[in-house]
Amino acid sequence: MERLIHVLSGLEVGGKERVAVQLATRGRREGLDHRLLLFDAPYRGEELDLDPGEVPVAHLRRGAGMDWRFAVRLARHCRREGVDVLHAHNDTAVFYCALAKCLRFGRGLRVVGSFHTRPGHDTPAARRLTRWASRRIDAVTAVSPDLASYLTRAGWVGRCETLWNGVDLEEFSPDGAGGGWRARLGVPQDAFLVAHVGRFDRIKRQRDLVDAVRLVTAQRERVHVVFVGQGPTTGEVRERAADLTERVHFAPRVLDVAAFLREVDLFVLCSEQECAPRVLLEAMACARPILATDVGGIREMMTGPDGEACGRLVAPRRPGQLASAILELAHDEQALASWGRLARSRVAAFSHDREWAGYVALYRPP
Repeated sequence: MERLIHVLSGLEVGGKERVAVQLATRGRREGLDHRLLLFDAPYRGEELDLDPGEVPVAHLRRGAGMDWRFAVRLARHCRREGVDVLHAHNDTAVFYCALAKCLRFGRGLRVVGSFHTRPGHDTPAARRLTRWASRRIDAVTAVSPDLASYLTRAGWVGRCETLWNGVDLEEFSPDGAGGGWRARLGVPQDAFLVAHVGRFDRIKRQRDLVDAVRLVTAQRERVHVVFVGQGPTTGEVRERAADLTERVHFAPRVLDVAAFLREVDLFVLCSEQECAPRVLLEAMACARPILATDVGGIREMMTGPDGEACGRLVAPRRPGQLASAILELAHDEQALASWGRLARSRVAAFSHDREWAGYVALYRPP
């Protein structure tokens, strides 16, 4: 049985982590021995981290700075456990997995590196090391053409192919029960409910959506917004929304995201930087109309071959544009319904089956 380890920093809830868990889960259900290996934070339980379900999780601690010994321990771990393939998620994992492959203990390893976001340490040294690593592993992928172009143009990697994120079209579907979220949050049934799902981080710009809601409510519209997620800027966003407690709601964890999305009238992403957000595909699969900033791969994800998009695109860092779009769409049921149908149709091009087939081809030698 092929043994493959997904190597990543931790399981804090996010798009990269959800992709790794989904791939590992699929692998095990296909009869393969897929596992997770974390090198910064160990798994802390489902209250704090993404639940890996049936997938075994190991923690191999990485020291601060450049930890050469970690690469040796990783190579030895692969030899001891009989690992055939390492799937490295993002730049730090790519570097250490490349080192492990180069060590004598790691001979025979196949390494696939995936970039879900832009590298976090943008220094000349980091670029040189990541480029060195990319040339010594077997395949390098990015989740959008925009990200792949940036990585090669900026000198992070020598070559890179695009392998889009995918979504389970059966789990995420407009058909099925909701989660009773309006009642749980105290949102009236006739309110126009806007949702944002994502990690609280400065690049996500949740503050812009809060400011947009303030502009909308000034016109007495029955618009409510719910933010789902956690992260370093949670306190800042909550403080910014302190005068909007009747209209702005927070749900730190939602276990059944599909059920939640089915109760939403409009899904919003307001980031200033994105690549190919998986949560956008999940909202589209649930036939939700989209309001998003025109960054990264979002335009390509939302737009079909005929050039028609399944929602509205606005410029980043423009709360006024978000507010205007929300006000307009709150009164345009026809557009919302049409965009919802287009979203479900468009997302078929981003199925998890297609994503899985793409990775399987990379896991196995040509």
